[in-house]
Amino acid sequence: MARISPGASGPEALRRRAIRLEYFTVGWNIVEAAVALAAGGLASSIALIGFGLDSIIETLSALTLLWRFKQQRLDEPHAESRAVKLVAGTFFALAAYVSYEAATDLWFRHTPAFSLLGLVLAVLSLVVMPVLGVAKRRLARALNSRALAADGLETLLSSPHICRQRYSLAWP
Repeated sequence: MARISPGASGPEALRRRAIRLEYFTVGWNIVEAAVALAAGGLASSIALIGFGLDSIIETLSALTLLWRFKQQRLDEPHAESRAVKLVAGTFFALAAYVSYEAATDLWFRHTPAFSLLGLVLAVLSLVVMPVLGVAKRRLARALNSRALAADGLETLLSSPHICRQRYSLAWP
């Protein structure tokens, strides 16, 4: 992936790139959520259903960033501040969800059901999400956007969660 520098691209080109990344994130996460929820329902897999809910939370973060970068002025401090707070809210929702899922799985000693579709989805996500997260973090530096940096970190932090999901889906 090419290194992004403000000199090579103007602020408007960087903003358009951020919008494209967030549209991709929304699209990916909607498909990921639909597939995970459907496969989870078919396999009676709490892990897959949780994976789908995680994707919905990440979609909310991406929608926040779409709103942010669709503002008229890229240097709008109030929009950036609100976006950071909204992304932080999705971090808390994600942390609460992961904590709840882990605690209930441990408490009830839930053994996940195997799902080939779920395993394929998890493997694909394990490839896509880190690349997407790194791209967002690089672009955030070029745009000086704390909100995009936080969203990129949330995307990167989903990778260990995906690894755990993939392991539990492959070896129930």
